Amino acid sequence: MFFIKLQKYVYIKTVETLIKDRQQEYYSALESSDNQADSTVFIEFIVRAIRDELKGGLKNKEQLTDRQIEIVNYILVDETITKKKLANKVGINPSAIQKHLAKLKKLGVLERIGGKRGGHWKVLLK
Repeated sequence: MFFIKLQKYVYIKTVETLIKDRQQEYYSALESSDNQADSTVFIEFIVRAIRDELKGGLKNKEQLTDRQIEIVNYILVDETITKKKLANKVGINPSAIQKHLAKLKKLGVLERIGGKRGGHWKVLLK
């Protein structure tokens, strides 16, 4: 579900293409998960592949920091997230979040639609 939501905002490869590009790692993760009777290794592989693709797509837009990419990820999951909640999730103070958001808006990565109450974020990556 998360991957489908990302596709609305960011051009990233399909899951099939991500797997094809990492075929050996895919089979290794499947085998390891099967041997351990635990899907954790496979899930970590898929999440890592999606994260790497997203990170590459974002960094092509402009050289963003890992922190800024983390902020965009949280906004993709919840476009109504508040600055305070973002600060808590990321683990930095609200004034630092404000600076990151200002930079992301300046770079054309984010747009705020509406006000503080009832508004939402829009990710502008194509």
